[in-house]
Amino acid sequence: VWKRCYGFGARHWWFFETIHFVAGFLVAMFLFGLSGSRSFALLGLAAITIIWEMLEFAANAAPRFGRWLDRHLGLAKTYYSGWDTLLDVALNFAGAGVFLYFFL
Repeated sequence: VWKRCYGFGARHWWFFETIHFVAGFLVAMFLFGLSGSRSFALLGLAAITIIWEMLEFAANAAPRFGRWLDRHLGLAKTYYSGWDTLLDVALNFAGAGVFLYFFL
């Protein structure tokens, strides 16, 4: 959605990287709060990250699925690249690492 709004994604590339870091932090905080286990928080974050990145890949690989996501959920098509996926995963786990190291 944000990438469609007047070139927001092209002008503010750092926004999406920040969102991944903050999301990793918040998901780890939520999962640790549920279980009290660092391992559960990291495994849960891994599962959520893998599922999200697979959906992102599928939306780009299958045009009909991408259009369905756009029409029903308002999610704009993103442009998949392996480097972007690696950066997304690294930032998710960096955010979780900051929470688990500094706040526990």
